[in-house]
Amino acid sequence: LVTDKVYPFDSCIESDGENPIWNIERLVDEALAGLFAAFEKYPEIDSISVDGVGADYVVMSDTDAVLPVYTSRAVRGAEVIDEVRALAGAKTIYENTGVYLQASNSACHLFADNEWGRLEETTDFLMIPEYIAYKLTGVKKRELTIGASTGLVNSCTLRYDRKIWSSIGI
Repeated sequence: LVTDKVYPFDSCIESDGENPIWNIERLVDEALAGLFAAFEKYPEIDSISVDGVGADYVVMSDTDAVLPVYTSRAVRGAEVIDEVRALAGAKTIYENTGVYLQASNSACHLFADNEWGRLEETTDFLMIPEYIAYKLTGVKKRELTIGASTGLVNSCTLRYDRKIWSSIGI
């Protein structure tokens, strides 16, 4: 395996004054520019993939991102972790998903989104790599390995765990 960093770019993380947030439009633009650079250098590319931080996601209303897109390092996860622990149980989350509950987990951030009313107009959510792939292809698709990092995918059924989701009110 040979790798080549064809198109490096600076972080697309900014601040809303309190929390780190993704400049998601810029991130998609940089991914597209990177693809053009890669195809220019290697015109015989057969396939591509998108990877990224496992806990970060984009809440969507139809085809649009609901802004801002918070990073998993946002303080809101720490603000709600005790409530998530009380509702879902850290032991249950770990037993069902294999992911240890911590403030950076998607479960905490989705709970915060729900508490803040950000899910009222939501039609979907995609992990950031899935969102970038969607913006590049027009196809919304979930990818198990990135979803498994959320603390919301059952490790036995390999599907999102409805018990955990409903216990935290999502």
